[in-house]
Amino acid sequence: MSDFLWISASSPLFFYSPNPHYFAYTSTQGHWSGDRDNTSLVAGNDTYKTTYGPHIGVLLPQITALSFQPIWSDPNQAYNTTFQINENAASTWTAGQTYFRPPRDFEPGTFVLNITCTVISCSDSPFAFRGAWIGTKLTPDGSVMQNVTIDDTSPAISYRGFKLLTVPSSSSSSASPDSASTSIQPTDADYNSTLSVTETAGASANVTFQGASIQVTGVTAPSLGAYTVILDGSPYSTYSAEDNVTAHSVLLFFATNLDTTVQHTLLLTAEAATGSEGVGLVIDSFIASGPQGSTGFPIPGTTTTITGGIPASTSTGTIPIGTGAVPTSPQAVGNAAPGTGAPNAGAIVGAILGSLAGIGLLVFLFRKFGPHLPKKEDKKLNPWDEANLLQNMKNEEVHVTTAANQRYIYRELH
Repeated sequence: MSDFLWISASSPLFFYSPNPHYFAYTSTQGHWSGDRDNTSLVAGNDTYKTTYGPHIGVLLPQITALSFQPIWSDPNQAYNTTFQINENAASTWTAGQTYFRPPRDFEPGTFVLNITCTVISCSDSPFAFRGAWIGTKLTPDGSVMQNVTIDDTSPAISYRGFKLLTVPSSSSSSASPDSASTSIQPTDADYNSTLSVTETAGASANVTFQGASIQVTGVTAPSLGAYTVILDGSPYSTYSAEDNVTAHSVLLFFATNLDTTVQHTLLLTAEAATGSEGVGLVIDSFIASGPQGSTGFPIPGTTTTITGGIPASTSTGTIPIGTGAVPTSPQAVGNAAPGTGAPNAGAIVGAILGSLAGIGLLVFLFRKFGPHLPKKEDKKLNPWDEANLLQNMKNEEVHVTTAANQRYIYRELH
């Protein structure tokens, strides 16, 4: 069973060619450009990445997932797309097609899409990548999941070099004083309509949490830049929040399959500008998920832990397979994910025990009442039937017809 998480194309978790760190070994040609289309939302997100080829790629590294379903549109059917996980062989892929991993392989993996234009004029054929659904586990199997979300203004977060941005209230015509110094403004789409932003290299946000998984949401924009993530004291990865369109409620970081019995630390640090990137990081919220009663954010210097949130059973389901449509949420289309269509083990055991009980009851009744049941009298044959070894048929005689297949007709005597 899986919990489904949408990663939009604007998420820094995706790396696009010609990123030299991931695509130096390939012959990719072409670039990607961010765009927006509010007529085709996926999980409430209206941003996507467009390319015209001719040879491009997109990569999602270090993601712990059991399934991966990329969503894109290719209206002119002008591109050939292949999918590859880790170092396995590439396979031809279609939009909405889902890759499944065995439960035993619930570990970090790298998912790669390579796209090649197959027509003469690629400039007339846009390829729009919208993101991917991943099936993962936000809490261990058998536990009731609890999500705990804290706003960027939470006292559980320790900032260095960040400032708060707020949406102007109905009684005020201007935003918070710090909002004037940045081109990024909070919107109603942001959690609690606030953002914490930095434009300084070395600025950081530090949080301690307990749970099986952690998500960080924020903003990507043209003025932002690279940031590093350190989880439990170990460098995790470096991402870039730079994009040519501004997108809110974007997944900036995700990790799962963590030890639920200990506390974890997460540190995000804005990096200095490199190349055309700017400097900056914008944080909106932190979301910890894990077993009910063992998930939350301790507040530094206190004995208080933020454990707010409504417990919910682990979300499960199936994701669309083999469709070119853009789903707004994971839903059953075509084949089901492995395990979701299998018979329920409890139902099977119950059926077996019920059958055995029924058989035992029948045996008991037969032994108790069987010997006392009246015996059926044997039929007595008349002399003619006994002589001819025929069954005792009432007032019947046998006639043979010459009809096809030599059918035998039993006709009753009158």
